[in-house]
Order: sequence, then structure tokens, then C-alpha cells
Amino acid sequence: MIDQPYTLDTSPEAHAAELAAIRRLPPAKRFARARFLSDQVRQMAFAAIRRQQPGISDEQLRLKFIAIAYGPQVAADVERWRNELRR
Repeated sequence: MIDQPYTLDTSPEAHAAELAAIRRLPPAKRFARARFLSDQVRQMAFAAIRRQQPGISDEQLRLKFIAIAYGPQVAADVERWRNELRR
């Protein structure tokens, strides 16, 4: 977990209180929160890619996201794997 605030406008006290609240959550709720935040970030990234490349197909959008998040080699490997599945 990050011990520094992720925003410049969060006081150290507020950040400490937020971390304490998160740490008190049961594991299932912590996981659900992490999953929700991850989904939100992914959706924002998809929206940004669509703004930059209007008309991009859903498949190309996912590959572009993979390239940004995990690197172009991983995206190329995924694309090759998907093409092999289609044969």
C-alpha cells in the first residue's frame, strides 16, 4: 500500500485516516474496492484511446490498451494467439 498521498491536496492526516479505514475493511471488501477502482481506470483508459483514435474496433482498442499497460511485445503475443485461435 502507498504511504504517500496520491494527490497534492490531501493532508497527511486525511491520507492516514483513509489508509486506516481501508486497512479495517475485510479482505473481500478490499478486493471489491480494488476491482472497482481497476475497472474505473481501465474504462477511463479505453475512453482516452477512443478519443485519440475514433472508429477503432473493440479488438484493436483492447490490443492498444494491452500495449500501453503491458508493453508492445505482450500485445503482439496476444494478437498472434488470438489469430491462431481463429484458424
